[in-house]
Amino acid sequence: MSEYGIQQRLPDEGSVFWMGLISIIMVFCCNIIGIILGILAMTKGNASIALFESRPGEFAPDSLSKVKNGRMMGILGLVLSVLSVVVGGIYWATMGPEMMEMFREAQEMQN
Repeated sequence: MSEYGIQQRLPDEGSVFWMGLISIIMVFCCNIIGIILGILAMTKGNASIALFESRPGEFAPDSLSKVKNGRMMGILGLVLSVLSVVVGGIYWATMGPEMMEMFREAQEMQN
């Protein structure tokens, strides 16, 4: 506990939570941002958890819970973003040439 008997909030508690949440949302529109935010949420979350464990009783347990939730969302966002990039790359590697050919044929039919 602090000198006044009040437990403090973990630093970066809010940023870890929001970076994790936004990393999941970015899976649907911008994977690279999802990857970056997922990595940041994991690393900052790990640092906050280590700080909580190094100073027992000084930080509020619900603050740790919020950091762990943010870190887990960051991991989920990272995994989903990487999976989306891989699946998208495989799709465009296999279907891309066929789609380009269909596009050229459609343009030639219009002319």
